[in-house]
Amino acid sequence: MEDRLLGHGYALSDTASVPDNILKMALIRSNYNNAVSALAEARRNLSQTTIAAPISGVIANLNAKENNHSSTYQNFCEILDINSMHLVFNVLETEMPLVKVGQKVELFPFALSGKSFTGTVSSINPAVDDKGMVRITASVPNPNQNLMYGMNARVLLKNAIPDCLIIPKEAVLYRQNRQVVFVYKEGKAIWTYVTTSHENSTHVAVSEGLEEGMEVIVENNLNLAHEAPVTVSSQQ
Repeated sequence: MEDRLLGHGYALSDTASVPDNILKMALIRSNYNNAVSALAEARRNLSQTTIAAPISGVIANLNAKENNHSSTYQNFCEILDINSMHLVFNVLETEMPLVKVGQKVELFPFALSGKSFTGTVSSINPAVDDKGMVRITASVPNPNQNLMYGMNARVLLKNAIPDCLIIPKEAVLYRQNRQVVFVYKEGKAIWTYVTTSHENSTHVAVSEGLEEGMEVIVENNLNLAHEAPVTVSSQQ
């Protein structure tokens, strides 16, 4: 570039005094324009050698390796925010009246025996699939990062039922095709028919047959008979 300008009597340090037609010719013949374009492309390619994640999180499923061409990989990696997990599960469409946004759920991961996590229903998919199921999404805090992406778990969707008598499920037996509960009264087991309504994995609600304050036998009751003598070993 400098050589071309000197040939026309101009210095590179004072391009402002160079006529436009001469400057344009010098830029083309010296290949200066191509050099500027090549430098800009090199800088752009260099900037693309560093990948900046749009969010903060943990790298997972990293496929790419150093010094390999990027076209070899369809996906470079995944960025996971595991401080708060999304729990996705399905419920029957007939159970939808019992589900609402903001409802509490309890999560029991199969891989973490004895541990449970509490979450909140965040969204309900407004569509029923071909199996009659509705997809529910809940947000579950994961401050200690014990939960991992893709884990399988058992889910309890909790719904409060007011004004109910609640007893352990072990107390309810089936005799003569009816539900029976043995009530402790004056040292004897009294056979009592009951009607139950709502239940979960551990307790059942009794709508008829019991009154508040009755002592219900919950252990060693499988072989009991009406008015069989019993002894209370412990009270809770």
